[in-house]
Amino acid sequence: MSGLVGRINNFIKGLSQSDIQSNEHTKSPVEDFKKKSSLFYDEQKIILDKFQYIKTPSFILEYRNRHLQKKQSQNDAYVTLTNEKLYEDSLKYREKSGTPCEYVELKSYYTTFTHLDNPQLQYYFYWRDSFLNGIILDASLSYRFLFVYELLNYSFNPNSAFNISALVRLLDAYKEREEYSFYRYMNIWISDMLLEIGEERLANDYFNPGKVHYEDRLYQKFKQNEESLAALTYSDWKPYMDIRKPTPFYETHRMKINKAFRESIPILQRLLVEQSGLLENCWFDKRKDERRRYVFQGAVLGRESNRDSYSYLIDAVYVKGQLREDITQLHRLAENVMREVLGEKRMIQAAEEQFPAGLKEEMLRLKIEEQEAKASKKKKTTSRFVTVKGGEKTEGGVIPQPLKEEPPIVNFVPLEFNDDKIKMLSKENDELQRLFQQYEAEAEKEPKESIADVSAESEEQKIEQAKSKVPDVLSVLSVQSGEAEEDVQALIDELNEKQKQFLQLFQEGELDRKAGVDFIKLQKSMPSVFLDALNEKAEEILGDILIEQDGDTYVINEDFINILEYV
Repeated sequence: MSGLVGRINNFIKGLSQSDIQSNEHTKSPVEDFKKKSSLFYDEQKIILDKFQYIKTPSFILEYRNRHLQKKQSQNDAYVTLTNEKLYEDSLKYREKSGTPCEYVELKSYYTTFTHLDNPQLQYYFYWRDSFLNGIILDASLSYRFLFVYELLNYSFNPNSAFNISALVRLLDAYKEREEYSFYRYMNIWISDMLLEIGEERLANDYFNPGKVHYEDRLYQKFKQNEESLAALTYSDWKPYMDIRKPTPFYETHRMKINKAFRESIPILQRLLVEQSGLLENCWFDKRKDERRRYVFQGAVLGRESNRDSYSYLIDAVYVKGQLREDITQLHRLAENVMREVLGEKRMIQAAEEQFPAGLKEEMLRLKIEEQEAKASKKKKTTSRFVTVKGGEKTEGGVIPQPLKEEPPIVNFVPLEFNDDKIKMLSKENDELQRLFQQYEAEAEKEPKESIADVSAESEEQKIEQAKSKVPDVLSVLSVQSGEAEEDVQALIDELNEKQKQFLQLFQEGELDRKAGVDFIKLQKSMPSVFLDALNEKAEEILGDILIEQDGDTYVINEDFINILEYV
């Protein structure tokens, strides 16, 4: 028996490299192709001039040679992981070219040779052959990424200059397709290959950390509307607020309060500049932030690398905790302003002292002037009809009397009170109130940085520039951002025809309540039900209600006044 085993081993050792590869490929699900004795492309024509001097690191060549030797000694039962299997298959197919054939679609993630059937493999070799010989054929992302993986692994070709040049040529060849994922990954991976061999200067041409930065979403909108901060909607500020249970007064007058809050931001900005401070410095933290980037992230890599990650610094802008505290208190202050304007005596707790002196007075002045202007406009509107004397009297027909509607029959159900349940709920309510009072008392004890304490050491040049940028709050218009317009369009798409027709009745954001009620009744609906349904859709998509009643008038939320342009 031992003699037989020895003869078999000698026979296996005598097999040539091509015999073993042919045997392996026969058992592979993909069709074998005739192997050429020489390269089917001109390596020097691919290499770009700026990469000519680059040499392949020894650790990559050693890893490649070990795998070539391992393939010669392993039998067919040898099993590898997915990444290593790609590496092994790429070594096996590195000298195979293709013949002309029809395009076969391929769509797969993290593509390896095992994902390809025979027609797809045949087209891949044909496409790869054509590309390396200067002919650009149609190829899906999956085909291209498979070749990219071969180049990243050094399994197709051991030359660093060739592999990096081929990646750059591949990126340029398909850049007109504007595929963001391909463009992004290719630039990062080319940079990784260059960093891996110590070419940091060249690597920065494809991924430069100095050009990377992070800005909070609110900061971006703040800078875009720095000269008209009232243009930022309540929805822009809301995610940064400490949201508490809304008061009944807020539920009734939420649009007026939200508007007063938005208009208070430019006032605060102006008062702060007058005190040698900048709102931007108080609310946003600009700093250098360390980031870590892992090499070849998202690629199928079956080889070793000399580093697993790189760290770099970026310019970053974050929201300070002071902003969250300030806008929360500013919103509460706006509610108190509206309470005072509308004659409400009871006020809610708001930290007025943390803002510059005169802020509340400015807010009150603005709202009082606005109320007076609205009352004056309403007076002119109601007195525009005059009696015309000297007209001839004419007789007409009898005006028919309106039909009397029968009152609906209502079945009253006698109320029954559960005294035990009422006592239990009352006890729970008292306990909740005690906990809230305890929480607010502890919060007040915590030391808080005040905007009023802003140092006067800010740069005078920045302050002068800020002064010239701050406008009169009365001239600020409600300008909607592109994202808000997209949300408004999304709401329009959700409304039915009756709701759209109702919105078409509004003029300059207002509609007489009687006219609105008459229209809703014609639709055989109740006003409260109709408006609640419309506002529920608005809250779901826009984050706030769309229509509110102001006395005898229905009013569109000013944050979304441009909805009238879409209906």
